[in-house]
Amino acid sequence: MKSVIIGAGTYGEVYLAYLQEAGVEVVGFLDDAEEMQGKLVRGVPVLGKTDSLETLSAVCGARAAYCPLGNNRLRVQFLKKARELGYETPNFIHRSVVVSPNVKIGNGVYVLLGTTIMPHTEIRDFTMISMGVRLAHHAVLSEGAFLSTGVNFGASIVAEKFAYVGISATIMTGLKRLGEDCLVGAGAVVIRDVPAGAVVAGVPAKILKYKSGFYTPPPIRGNEVRFCEACGLSAVRVSGVPAGTAALSFLHENLRVFRGENLVASASGAAAERSAMYAPTVRTVS
Repeated sequence: MKSVIIGAGTYGEVYLAYLQEAGVEVVGFLDDAEEMQGKLVRGVPVLGKTDSLETLSAVCGARAAYCPLGNNRLRVQFLKKARELGYETPNFIHRSVVVSPNVKIGNGVYVLLGTTIMPHTEIRDFTMISMGVRLAHHAVLSEGAFLSTGVNFGASIVAEKFAYVGISATIMTGLKRLGEDCLVGAGAVVIRDVPAGAVVAGVPAKILKYKSGFYTPPPIRGNEVRFCEACGLSAVRVSGVPAGTAALSFLHENLRVFRGENLVASASGAAAERSAMYAPTVRTVS
């Protein structure tokens, strides 16, 4: 079946090689970059921009579209558009991938060489899995998720829509969820749930920031205490210190300085032993 690849960058070249090896007839690329128009990529022409999908089938007989873009939102957007226009959006699963019994795989799913998928996992539409990934049993990868090279993904964990896990990160069995559109940095060891839109990194992984539109910390006004719901640790605003709007990060220290604000931290019992990874909520002290 004649096919096109959306995205003529280096990853598009990689998928061209894999698809050709698998016997797929790739007639061209589509790419929105002006500098790519009219070029040959590994001997295959760039046929136009992505809006050419509307007429490409009639022009060159293409019936299927692949979109191996690392940008999760764009990949899902383009593949849904292709499907609406009547194109097939086939899976590509490299012949070296080990897929165990009772695995559910959606549409437009790409899995590269050397990956192992254990039983009772679910891989939903438009997910990408790179080389050498280990995906444990009863895991769920939601629409548009991405696992980079060498990721170890534990059992019974849900990666929500657009979640992105960087190279060689480890998602430990025991946590339950990677939130929508979160980003796990390369080499991170994630031991607790990651909120939607959070960017985490490190060993163990901690929140560095939130993507725009996800978490906006409220201002500190009056006498307020911020509690970390993960561990119970609180940070009390010292009277006389100017109010701030930054999210607090709790390091289980008796006293720390956060962007110029002196905060007295307190915790008790087992709560003090658990890592404060999540953004705190605010409760007003009367």
